Parts: sequence; C-alpha cells; structure tokens
Amino acid sequence: MLIAGEGGPADPTRALSLLTGKSDSLLEGASNSWMTKGMLGQLTLEGKLVPRDIQEAVNLIDRASTWDFNARMQVVRLLAEYPEPRVSHPKCTLYNAVQAAELDEPGAMQALIEPKLSAPPSFRTGREPVN
Repeated sequence: MLIAGEGGPADPTRALSLLTGKSDSLLEGASNSWMTKGMLGQLTLEGKLVPRDIQEAVNLIDRASTWDFNARMQVVRLLAEYPEPRVSHPKCTLYNAVQAAELDEPGAMQALIEPKLSAPPSFRTGREPVN
C-alpha cells in the first residue's frame, strides 16, 4: 500500500525499510515473516525499489512457499524459466509440485510440466542420457 500510495501518500523508501527490517516502527522479527519475504521476493523479481536478482527472488519467494501455494508454484515456474537459480531443497520443491498436481490444484500441473519440458539443471535427476 505504501509503494502505490493506496490510502495515503506513496512512500516507497519506507515500504522497503519495513520489508527489509530497517525501520524502528517494526515489531521485532516481523521482517522475517514468510509474507514479508514473499513480498520482497516479488519486488526483487520485478526490479522495483531493489536491483533485479533472479536467484535472490527465488530464495525469498521460496521462503514464502512453505505457507503459500501460489508462491510454491511460482518458484517452480521461475526454475523452469531461468535455468541458473537453485533452491536449497530441490527434492522438496519437486515433491510439493507433484503433490499439488495430484490434488488437482489450479495451475499445478502446468507448473510441473514446464520444468520437465525446459529441463533446467535444477530439475535434472541425473538419469538423463549423456551426449
């Protein structure tokens, strides 16, 4: 809301300081919440207020993915679209994507198919044929 000026004047600098925990008005630990990390990850992905960094965006959004299904699917899509980023727990990421597809969650099957088709290194199993 502070970034867009919804309900008051826009204050992107204050919004960023709230998300990164560099504000005196924040309760201790609030900047480490999964929701805050997800929002900061979106800004990092878009290059708004912070430099665009796909790896850092994936890391931040991945932290939110523990509690947020949409973030979980976004991480899988980002790994399919950008082959360089890595997650710290690829088996868990893949398991969550398969589980969501089996539960028929909207968009889960498509998110699972995209990495398989693009075959990024982060989703290789080690059983692919060697050229």
